[in-house]
Amino acid sequence: MRKLELLNKGIKYSSDEFARELIELSKDTEESVGVDLARRTGARNLIRNSGQYWRALNLIVPGGRSGKIELTDFGRRVADRDISQTEFAAITVQTFRLPNPQVQSSEECELWLKHGLIIYPLKLILEAAFRKAVLQACERCIITNVTMPEVLEAAHIKPFKYKGEDTVANGFAMRTDIHTLFDTGHLRISPEGVIELSSRARMDY
Repeated sequence: MRKLELLNKGIKYSSDEFARELIELSKDTEESVGVDLARRTGARNLIRNSGQYWRALNLIVPGGRSGKIELTDFGRRVADRDISQTEFAAITVQTFRLPNPQVQSSEECELWLKHGLIIYPLKLILEAAFRKAVLQACERCIITNVTMPEVLEAAHIKPFKYKGEDTVANGFAMRTDIHTLFDTGHLRISPEGVIELSSRARMDY
């Protein structure tokens, strides 16, 4: 992507020159990417069809219908591999939200916000899959032994913000209020399995 931006100074992505660069890029990436970029030229070129997604992920500058590529600072860091694919995926999951001013009009965004709507769709999808896997494996709250699925959540042993994975090995089932206590530090579980409550939590539990 960085190469395309550098080559694209004054070159429109509908041009023959840009198409030749895509063909060369396709040869370089055919084994690792698995996308035939050579066929994504002309009317079906990669940028025209995928630009909206790149903008939504804050990789290319929004607006700009001139046919030229301009990466954001974040996009350049990804393209220059200052940010790994794993880090990019984690950042995208945590930050991609709707409404998204990169691809939606200001009127659309204002309408969403007027009704108090802000969602992180990728987080919701992954959290649902993580919860399903953990509840299938654990079946009950590890603290209270409650088995009612409507009040059970999947808790991360190592928090996601500290690069904890959304895997069964990094999760256990907890009743909703117990999960909140755990995430806010009012309930701790030692490596030996000893449960400790904060002084505030002991007032109610």
